[in-house]
Amino acid sequence: MDEWDEPIEETGAFDQQCDEGVSSVDPGWKDELNLAEFPIAALTDRIPDGQTTLVFEDRLERRDSAPIVRRLTIMGTHKHGLPTSLDDEVLVGLIQLTKRRSNFTDARVQFSRYELIELLGWPKADKATGGSKRRYIVG
Repeated sequence: MDEWDEPIEETGAFDQQCDEGVSSVDPGWKDELNLAEFPIAALTDRIPDGQTTLVFEDRLERRDSAPIVRRLTIMGTHKHGLPTSLDDEVLVGLIQLTKRRSNFTDARVQFSRYELIELLGWPKADKATGGSKRRYIVG
């Protein structure tokens, strides 16, 4: 088992300093910038009316063979639209909860709305109503 496979609790390395002096938030994951190259949602909060498809594409040049074109297409519906940057936060939070619970070995992941909101760092109550009305995204 290498360092990436060890749970945080066992390593005791939560918030250790990396060689570059930057604090590592979670040594149990490795960021390969996949979501930067191929986002899972629009990068804005608003999507033009009628747009139901996003296409992200790049081209990998290779020395000894033809280039590889990689393409990710995200399709929404007219009723629900495309995922926005806020949806991206929720999706990444759900991915993180899945990793914590079962390391992606179980298709069903149990969690509470409170736990997701806490993970995302969102306020637990609607500040516009003085905190008396709770507003949750996931239902």
